Amino acid sequence: MSQQFWVNNYFIDIKRNQISHQQQQTPLAPKALAVLTILAQHAGEVVSHDALMDAVWPDTVVTPNTLQRCIAQLRKAFGDDSKHQAFIKTHAKQGYSLEAAVSWDEEKVTVAAESTPVDSSRPAPKYQVNNLWLLMPMIVLVVIVAWWKFSPSSNHQFTQVNPLTASDEKETKARYSPDGKYLVFHRFQATCEHHIWAKDLTTQQEFRLTKEPGIFGSHSWSQDGTQITFSEKGSCKRPTSAPACWRINTLDFSSALAQPQSVVTRLDCDEQRNAVARYLPHGKIAMLRETAPHINKLVVFDPRDNQLHDLYIDEKRYIYSYDYSFKSNLIAITSRDASNNHYIDIVNLDGDLLSSAPIIRRPQDSSYEFYNVHFHPQGKHLVTDTALGLFSLSFEGELVPINTLGHRHVFDANYHPDGRRIVASQLAGDKDSVALSWNDLSMENGRVIARSNAIDSGARRQPAGDVITFMSLRSGSRQLWQVEGEKITQLSMIDYGYSNDSFAWSPDGKNIAAVVNDHVSVISLYGELQQYKTPLAIEFVMDWDADDSLIVSAVKNNSAQLYRLRLLPEGESELIALKMSDVNWAQALNVSDIVVSYNNGEVWMHGQQDKHLTVLDGQVFKQNLRVFEGKIYGLNEARQLWRYNIGANQFDILSQYSTEVTHLSDINADGILVNKVIDFKKELIEFQ
Repeated sequence: MSQQFWVNNYFIDIKRNQISHQQQQTPLAPKALAVLTILAQHAGEVVSHDALMDAVWPDTVVTPNTLQRCIAQLRKAFGDDSKHQAFIKTHAKQGYSLEAAVSWDEEKVTVAAESTPVDSSRPAPKYQVNNLWLLMPMIVLVVIVAWWKFSPSSNHQFTQVNPLTASDEKETKARYSPDGKYLVFHRFQATCEHHIWAKDLTTQQEFRLTKEPGIFGSHSWSQDGTQITFSEKGSCKRPTSAPACWRINTLDFSSALAQPQSVVTRLDCDEQRNAVARYLPHGKIAMLRETAPHINKLVVFDPRDNQLHDLYIDEKRYIYSYDYSFKSNLIAITSRDASNNHYIDIVNLDGDLLSSAPIIRRPQDSSYEFYNVHFHPQGKHLVTDTALGLFSLSFEGELVPINTLGHRHVFDANYHPDGRRIVASQLAGDKDSVALSWNDLSMENGRVIARSNAIDSGARRQPAGDVITFMSLRSGSRQLWQVEGEKITQLSMIDYGYSNDSFAWSPDGKNIAAVVNDHVSVISLYGELQQYKTPLAIEFVMDWDADDSLIVSAVKNNSAQLYRLRLLPEGESELIALKMSDVNWAQALNVSDIVVSYNNGEVWMHGQQDKHLTVLDGQVFKQNLRVFEGKIYGLNEARQLWRYNIGANQFDILSQYSTEVTHLSDINADGILVNKVIDFKKELIEFQ
């Protein structure tokens, strides 16, 4: 039997334990390849579970979950979908089948060797006189392919990728100029401040366009390509006691190419949030304007009267993204309703609703994805992204994956005017979990939990045990890993990975709860999985404070709500609302009290009585709130580690860190666990 074979256009090399596709190699475990080989030998046939187990694990006792993990690995390597199952099909209570063309490597060699060379000296048979007619289908095919390759197409397939930036900074929000000669993008120079830059795509020369840095939103081009417009936020601090300050700016592109320019403010220091500025015809500028918590409307700034005019609002949905096409003269709007269903609406410049369709969310996508959209140059569909890649989005709400040639963590894509190129940002990060002891809280003497060049985060210690678990992207998707002594192993093999970094240990230290496909999934230290059905899509697992009870959050009415999730037998659950809205993070202080951090910066203790812990207001950066032995610990935006003793009403700063420390993930008697950024880049790449 050959050690090499093909499955469709995927090359399987058993000797090297890898699958190759479009110059991208994916390593696979030998057992997974053994399963694939057996399926390939019986392509199109159903191979039973028992047959696969006996062939791959002879004289070995393994659980059926082991086979399921191999199937999941293979599907991931093929870019397969467990729902649609284009390659490997599941036959309930029977087995699996490989639904793809298989060719063994020696077969190709044999066919080539047995081919008879053409003797050009021999006269052509009479029947070759009309060979031109036989060649006509091929000629037509060549014409079609040429037309497809050299004309704008909504289904253009990319064959190569080129890096556009390689600096030490983060580059995002890239947009081609209307003539396609320039690329304008944002380059960060601090935590949130950045400049707007341009790149000449012919000479590769870069130009800084803005004279002063700012906190700029994504920009939009005027139809003639002479101006760009963008929003600006007054401060990046969250929250802040100062009044909000939102501006809408413009910048003259040709002048800025000659030398950096100061922005021209069209709407100055508005206290209502104004974001996502987009040029419309006649110099008008559209923007999303927050009218109430979780309610946005689309308004237009008219330079003729310097006034804002309402264009479109939907009181029942939260509008979060939109784009305008000069080609089709349409506005596409994406929004989310109270039940976390997403929609794409098409309106005209008068605000008339022309069509509305639910976005057909794929089973592996979280309902907490935001579908930020940009029009294709033809104006007939859009490009968007999720955690799993780039997608074409139709007006009917259909998502079609865009092949990014094996590149992951790609987002914020924008088409070239010719429709045959696309620019996007790619995230590349290196983050470690570090253990610090109470005797020495300095980072210099911290111990890295499990060094890698991938993003590791959220490390938590096992209650009354020696295991440390953390989320990591080192295997390609977000999976749980565990460290015990010097041994580092991957605990989970979840299709497409976990939804986010949040997870919690059970009080007895035997199980871990995290979010998979909007539901809570519990995994044991032996890899056994149990998924619990919930009536609402779960966003975060915050705490597991009792044997069968967790504190979780879910978005309802476009606001993060706090719930108690009770785990019941057979994967059932009970979700009890705790009547706390707009929650950032929460953890149990004791059996009756919960400490809650809100998105407005306030911290409260809820339980026997509600108490506003005013000394902690503004002290919780992101979700950096932890409770240990009746005390509250946190990390603020200044990267100060603090402790608050509720009984003594005493607030202390324990240590000061640099911005490379991003997350306080756990606290126990030994010390604390934090995340440290080693490297974090957002670079621009172009697919052609």
